[in-house]
Amino acid sequence: MGTASFGAGPYVLDAGQTVSGDHYTYTPNAGYWDKTKIHWKKVVIKVIPNPNSALQTVKTGQADVLNITAGQVDTAKSGGLEITNTPLFTLGVSLVDRAGTVAPPLKDVRVRQALNYAVNRETITKALVQQYGQPTTQVALPGADGFSAETDRRYPYDPAKAKQLLTEAGYPNGFSFDMETMGMLGMDLVTQAVVEQWKQIGVNAKVTTDTSIGQWLTNATSKKFPVLAFGYGAAPTYLMSLDWLLPHATAFNPFASEDPGLTRRLTEAAAAPADQQGARYGEVLRYVVDQGWFVSVMRMDGIYAFNGKKLSGFTSAPNYLPDVAWVVAPR
Repeated sequence: MGTASFGAGPYVLDAGQTVSGDHYTYTPNAGYWDKTKIHWKKVVIKVIPNPNSALQTVKTGQADVLNITAGQVDTAKSGGLEITNTPLFTLGVSLVDRAGTVAPPLKDVRVRQALNYAVNRETITKALVQQYGQPTTQVALPGADGFSAETDRRYPYDPAKAKQLLTEAGYPNGFSFDMETMGMLGMDLVTQAVVEQWKQIGVNAKVTTDTSIGQWLTNATSKKFPVLAFGYGAAPTYLMSLDWLLPHATAFNPFASEDPGLTRRLTEAAAAPADQQGARYGEVLRYVVDQGWFVSVMRMDGIYAFNGKKLSGFTSAPNYLPDVAWVVAPR
């Protein structure tokens, strides 16, 4: 599976023109069902670890498109490239030990809500991604079932209220715990910002930063960390629930948190008529936000710089990557 294509998509890997870790070449699938959708004789994905070098490769015409960061947008535009962007994934931290197994304070919903009120999402979002992101308190992206504009603003920044809730829960002087994050997708930067703001209400996190997905998965599922950073992309709520909401252990719910009120709402949403499911899943996601299962911080845009003189149809639909296979074509 790591060296050949076994799917039914429009392109397949050409192993003879591929060097693992350097470049990957794809050619048309002779058995594809609709050959009118195949616009390219060859698609080559180049691996360039240095983001500045990668952008230079597109600016000089050695490549046609690149996923970039907010800090590279001005440089890309000044080099004559076009930009497209769309909200693509949510960043934040998940309070996974909701039964207080490792960190007893997290069992109290008031504590979890306090950690939400203590985060200035607007400041963090502007500092990290400028206008290429939006502060949020939910995990659903705009356009997805279950998304609610109202839920975006569930926890306005209010450190005084956060301290009040901690005091009511019996932790007037705060508490400490271990936390895991990952050094990619901006997860570590969001974690640093959140941890610094939590210090203002007396809550201290000792952070472990993983450097690979394998290390992250091992640590996330170890049940050693009651709080985990997360980055999560677009998904309908029924799929999201498999990772986040159902009472079985996953990397996003390692303690297999169970809440009868949540389970009931998920069951009712799944059984609802199709035209009512969006509203029902909205109730599900509002419920978990109210229960403080996680501290979402911001939606981050996926941003792409591309050569508009060579490519047509390079647009981003809400919550989706540009469709290179079907829509993007040569000019």
